[in-house]
Amino acid sequence: MPTCTAMGFRGRAPLTCTDSAQWRAAVAFITDKEKLKIGLIIFRRGDVEHRNFYCRIKLPNEDRYKTIALRTSDRQAASEQAFDHDADIRFRIKHDVPVFNRPFRQVAEEYIALLQHRAKLGEVSVDSVKNVANR
Repeated sequence: MPTCTAMGFRGRAPLTCTDSAQWRAAVAFITDKEKLKIGLIIFRRGDVEHRNFYCRIKLPNEDRYKTIALRTSDRQAASEQAFDHDADIRFRIKHDVPVFNRPFRQVAEEYIALLQHRAKLGEVSVDSVKNVANR
């Protein structure tokens, strides 16, 4: 691979890989990988102390993946859970339900907006809104 555009730790920084050795180093934390079907794998992480499995699901028609901690070290149980999560993701996509949780920043902004509205109604003090907004 001449270059790669993989995302770094939790998607925060792009990686630039100039050869296959660098690419292997970028994904070296994935161990004990098993492909269950196209777009669905279970794996263990080499950068953690536990031996629990994770699953990675490719979202259809997108260049995105959803990774889910399965919280089990049993391969058979992990496979079953992975298929269940895959079905859940497909259901969510089919019925326009969000696949990814909202980021904390978005939740906090919505909460502050709600508090500001309640402050205008006199239900809470303006100072309490400022206190929450400054944290």
